Amino acid sequence: ALGNENKQEEMYIMDRRTGGSSIVKHPLRWRKWQKDAGKRTIDIRRLDNYGLTNIDFIKIDVESYEYFVIDGARETLKSNSPVIMIEYLDKFQHAEYPPSKTDKLLNDLGYKKVKRFTDDYIYIKES
Repeated sequence: ALGNENKQEEMYIMDRRTGGSSIVKHPLRWRKWQKDAGKRTIDIRRLDNYGLTNIDFIKIDVESYEYFVIDGARETLKSNSPVIMIEYLDKFQHAEYPPSKTDKLLNDLGYKKVKRFTDDYIYIKES
């Protein structure tokens, strides 16, 4: 998994489909399944640790963990300027790091939001 520091976290595993599995504990009114969900310890690494070059596109669908992924990818984003697509689900916002904070972080890195496709947002680096 990607985040803003190298560590281990517990992930709530959704049995019906893995697409909803999440590191972030959401209010039970939205994600009742988390109450009885199995958990698994996973390794988290910063994207910047990988020293990737020639990156054109990044898709982020991390169930409210967007801010942490971007924060751990600052150098990669600065040196590669990829187009970024992020899924934000309004009702599953992180309590302390909602999409508005991720948006500000991306703006500080020179990105601007240019398009929306349902829950996916496209960001490009301003020239």
